[in-house]
Amino acid sequence: PTVYRVIDYFVEKKLLHRIETGNKYVRCSHVNNFTTKHLGILFLCQSCHLSFEYMDEKFLEFIAYFSKGNKLAVDDSLVEVKGTCNKCLGRN
Repeated sequence: PTVYRVIDYFVEKKLLHRIETGNKYVRCSHVNNFTTKHLGILFLCQSCHLSFEYMDEKFLEFIAYFSKGNKLAVDDSLVEVKGTCNKCLGRN
């Protein structure tokens, strides 16, 4: 039970992301900024399980525009995109 409380704490403090589809966790690439809203894209390779987080201003603007138009205050949103990385595809 103590481990789960620590993991929950790290998720709450934006040090870890919970990968919803696999019930796994990955370290946040923005660990130095505890106030950053997580409105990024997490790319996940289904072959080697490589993951990387991507933040893009246009994506953030879209989320802000969409949420304002639909009267939703977004606190946290991490989009998961699954596929196969270039290394696993043989495209270095």
